[in-house]
Amino acid sequence: MTIDEVAFDGCARPEREGMPAALSSWTMTGKNKGERTAMLAGRIAGLLAEPDAWPVSHKDGSLRDARGGDIAILCRGNAQVTELAAAVASYGIRVAVERPGLLDRPETEFVLAALRWVADPSDTLALAELARLAGDDDNWLTAVFEADAETILRAGLPFAAALVAIRERATQLTPAETFDAILHADTVLESITRWGDAEQRLQNLEALRDLIALYQDEQHAERQAATLAGACEWIAARKDARQPESRHPDAVNILTYHGAKGLEWPIVLLTELDAAAKGSPFGLSAEDEAPPAWDAPLAQRVLRFWPWPYGEQQKDVGLDLLAPASEQGIAALAEERLERSRLLYVGMTRARDHLGLATTGGALAWLDELVGDDGAPLIAMTGPEVQVGTASCPRRAEPEALALTDPGAASGQLYLRAPAASQTHPPLRVRPSDQHSAEGKITIAATQTLGARFALAGDPDLQRLGEAIHRFVAADDPASDTGARTALANAVLARWEVPQLRGVDLVEIADRLGAFLTKQFSGAPTHSEWPVHALRGLQIVGGRLDLLVDLSDGYAIIDHKSFPGSIGFDEDRLRAFAGQVALYAHALEQATGRTRFEYWIHQPIAAVMTQIILPQ
Repeated sequence: MTIDEVAFDGCARPEREGMPAALSSWTMTGKNKGERTAMLAGRIAGLLAEPDAWPVSHKDGSLRDARGGDIAILCRGNAQVTELAAAVASYGIRVAVERPGLLDRPETEFVLAALRWVADPSDTLALAELARLAGDDDNWLTAVFEADAETILRAGLPFAAALVAIRERATQLTPAETFDAILHADTVLESITRWGDAEQRLQNLEALRDLIALYQDEQHAERQAATLAGACEWIAARKDARQPESRHPDAVNILTYHGAKGLEWPIVLLTELDAAAKGSPFGLSAEDEAPPAWDAPLAQRVLRFWPWPYGEQQKDVGLDLLAPASEQGIAALAEERLERSRLLYVGMTRARDHLGLATTGGALAWLDELVGDDGAPLIAMTGPEVQVGTASCPRRAEPEALALTDPGAASGQLYLRAPAASQTHPPLRVRPSDQHSAEGKITIAATQTLGARFALAGDPDLQRLGEAIHRFVAADDPASDTGARTALANAVLARWEVPQLRGVDLVEIADRLGAFLTKQFSGAPTHSEWPVHALRGLQIVGGRLDLLVDLSDGYAIIDHKSFPGSIGFDEDRLRAFAGQVALYAHALEQATGRTRFEYWIHQPIAAVMTQIILPQ
């Protein structure tokens, strides 16, 4: 392709008024790499301390002050990313980088100690760790050696009673649920967030919960039990656990040059410009023995691996001098320099408003590799300007490096809110059968006898007896012949293991109920086992009506009760029935708008139908 075929038109962006020079050099001085990294982190903090001096542009052309999320720092490798991220974070600046040391954080130690003490009340070491991290005084070490150490240590922990309560139900909780219960115990989060840097600490706790969930998944896959003690032991062995990156939009971006491909930021800082090319021929390499053919691009490609024969010893073996001077060593160095040029191009083209070059005051080996046809460097820093080829660009001053006086103070109490008071909420779902009526007099309006009482052979399970009656009455078809109905009744009684009642008795119960409905409601439509769902405030009412009679202007609610006694002398049963049908009526009124209801209790064994009037 020609240049005209790949060139873009209209991409030039005019310089905006009020914008400082787009290029800057940031010097990093110090005896070693750690000191130089700390100075660079201090300059980042200095930039954020005067954001108005580093304006960035909106896409609409307006200007605003710089924020942490506008900055990207590019490094050669992941080790450098981790070191710089730790240095920047020590100023209380958010970084969008994962960092090691999750298990060494005090919030992690605190929660793991709480988990261990919940799992084992005799673990005095875990209790001492809690007292050390969250106690109000420094007497925990002395208390450890007292005879009643546990009592003294617990007295200094405001959440000790809450952890004991969690232990009592821990056998019914998964490790992740126990973790959640501990964090929601009164004063626990308050104890953790008062240490400052609350935002990062809460993100670390979320990462710890992810580890617990991973442990549970592994145990499930291996068909092993997931225990609280097992979770603590498994997590303690994860020495590679990392602190999560900040998800805040103002977090500084620190990543490799390779990772920056295809991205851009308002402010980009290039580091390790003094790193020299090595170009070692050892290791795995791919070479083309002939120009590639487009129909078979891999046909002439060869993979070659040359191992370094001296293990960890890299110098003073002879080969370390001979290999770079060989034909293969020269070719490897030339290939690496080409790759470095491409990578440097990636870094220099990521900036939208400001490009910073981090220098150590010595030779810039990487920049010096960019040379013209005459062999002279293309980029040179001379005084207040940067010489790029034949053009000169102004160079602005670097930000002043801030001193590290109070680590973490910059973000210590951001997003920290006072702990909410503990509240007890009613359950989300309400079963009408579990309800009791409100205060008020419940009266019996009428009682009708359906026939002779059924005699039960033996002492049946009333729960199973009731289930069998409910299911047969719902499934029975009075139009079927008596033989088929009796066979169905016997099958239901056998399935529910109720030999105390006969199949013909179930058929008689259904016939008596049908006769009552015809007489009392003149054959109005009926619905058996009718599902009901409704809202009551923030709760969901859900259940099934035994029998619903459509009265056109209202409903009759009939509930089957298998107990054989007289309902007139049982206040508790009356109130339970009243609370149940009141919820049904509430749901029906919501759905249909009808407000007239009749409430009936059907006692099939006692052969009695009783109408109840609820309190207004």
